[in-house]
Formats: sequence, structure tokens, C-alpha cells
Amino acid sequence: MNNFFLNPYLPNTAKEVGSLIENLFNGSISNFIGSDTLDSLPSINVVENNDHFLLEVAIPGLDKNDIELKVDNGLLSVSAEKKEGKEDSAARYTRREFGYASFQRTMKLPENVDEAKISATSENGVLNIKLPKTEVIETVKTIEIK
Repeated sequence: MNNFFLNPYLPNTAKEVGSLIENLFNGSISNFIGSDTLDSLPSINVVENNDHFLLEVAIPGLDKNDIELKVDNGLLSVSAEKKEGKEDSAARYTRREFGYASFQRTMKLPENVDEAKISATSENGVLNIKLPKTEVIETVKTIEIK
């Protein structure tokens, strides 16, 4: 099973993590992430093809310059920060409206992702992150019992 969506705030025993991932795919994400956190996290679709994974991240209202992608030790972090300020001057007063939005979402990448070839595009409020697959060579070692 590919372990996308592992959150460091969730329990980390194998049984608990397996149960939470199962709930993610069979139920509502709000079952294990608090509702105030959910409001600030973008929705993500994961599509698996023969040669790559595609992450579709909902980023309405954000520009590609507002977004930062990082890969570090098998973890993909998507973060964004947008500050917006508008000023409207009228007779005898000035009105200011400020807006601020930010998020960070980190996902554990499957072992078969070629981190050096990850690419991303942004179009129509969706960030598409292509995660090319690489062949994982599993080594089996026989251990002699003494």
C-alpha cells in the first residue's frame, strides 16, 4: 500500500496508521483531522498510472508564485502563503481590508517515486504534481541461523 497522507500528528503504530488510512479511503477525512485544521488544508486527489502518480491539489485563488514544493528524505511538502491588502480611500476616512491565507501539507512518498524527476504545473486553481515511478529493487537476504 502506498502511504500518502501520513500526518505527523496522527498515531504512528502500524495498526493505528493502517486504520486511519483505511478510514481516509473509505470514509471522511474529518474522522481523524480536526475541523479547524481541515479548513486550512487543500483537498488532494491521488491518481496512479503505470509510470507515475499524479497529485491534484486544489489551490483556488493562489498563484504559482504563492506555492512552494519541497522534497526531503522521502517527504513531499506543499505550502503556500498569500497576503493581500486593499486600500480604499473615501471622504474623511481610509478603509483597509487585509487577507491572509497559508497552509502546509506534507506527504510521505512511496518508495518507488523518482524524487529527482518530480515536476509540477499550475492551471485553473489546480496544482498538478507528477511523481514519476522508478523500479524498486527488493533485496532478499537469507540469514544463517547459528
